[in-house]
Amino acid sequence: EFFSADCNRQALDSDTHSLKPNVMRVFRKGILTREDIDTKCDGVIDRVTIFDANGEIAQVGLDHDNDGIIDEWVRY
Repeated sequence: EFFSADCNRQALDSDTHSLKPNVMRVFRKGILTREDIDTKCDGVIDRVTIFDANGEIAQVGLDHDNDGIIDEWVRY
């Protein structure tokens, strides 16, 4: 867990087999605003969740072909 230059808290989680984090969460004023997940634990972010000001899911991005680029955005 650390604070970025703009004072947002960022938390990193890793699975037990890797030193690389497979989840990164970004908080602004104590509210979760973004979560990046490497669901396959291969070092490539393949799911991005964006939260609104209330901490509710606003949109989810999915990388289907594992190239590190979001292919689909689902908005709620």
